[in-house]
Amino acid sequence: MSESHGLTKENFRASLPVSLSGDPKMAALAEAMAEVLERRREEIGSVSIYPHVDRLEEALLDLLARDFKVDWWDPDYSLPEKRRTLQSSWRVHKLLGTKAAVEAALRAVYPHTRVVEWFEYGARPYHFKLRINVTDDEMDSAKEKRVLARLEYYKNLRSHLDGVAYFMESREALAYAGAVSFGSYQRQGAAASLPEGVGWPKAALSAGVGAAFLGSNLRLHGKTPPVKLDWPRAKAAVHASAGVLHVYERIDGKL
Repeated sequence: MSESHGLTKENFRASLPVSLSGDPKMAALAEAMAEVLERRREEIGSVSIYPHVDRLEEALLDLLARDFKVDWWDPDYSLPEKRRTLQSSWRVHKLLGTKAAVEAALRAVYPHTRVVEWFEYGARPYHFKLRINVTDDEMDSAKEKRVLARLEYYKNLRSHLDGVAYFMESREALAYAGAVSFGSYQRQGAAASLPEGVGWPKAALSAGVGAAFLGSNLRLHGKTPPVKLDWPRAKAAVHASAGVLHVYERIDGKL
């Protein structure tokens, strides 16, 4: 913190009202108190709550949530979720009944949440949907129900939830091309980026190209296609293979 705004003796003295600073006794008392307070700046900082939420114990977070009337608090949240919920609670209280309040409260649990308003998808006024990115989250249906039940505490009372879309984004993956022959061994690697937009739920993706041959030279290249997965959980695999005997073969393909 800048010394011009910090807890210094000069700043304490400057904060004394004009009506008291002209009184020698009050000025002397203020000077003595300012010296004591300046020496205990670290202790003063330790009692501030908001800047230290990331270091507070879980039991204290539960108490503070009750004191600050965080009505959408869930004692079963994980410690990081509790910290984020408490940190965002002041903003949620300030914006109650708005899209911003809904997003702020939900992002404490699901950090990548977006509210889709009625005019964005052709619904009736005061209706909305939720899009929740769960790429880095393990879905828990019980927690999901508890979170949505608490919407009533911070959404507009006239607004109605039409639905929730959970989705995940794919990570960049590698596809390998390989060749095996009797008497020699070759292996080539090819990088492939899987596209975004893989739907919920989490899916295992793999892409591969391969070839087996006798007494031949083989060069193989492959690219993975866009892959879109829908409910339920699924595994997708894309494979291409070629076999040749005593010939030279080159395969360049887009799967």
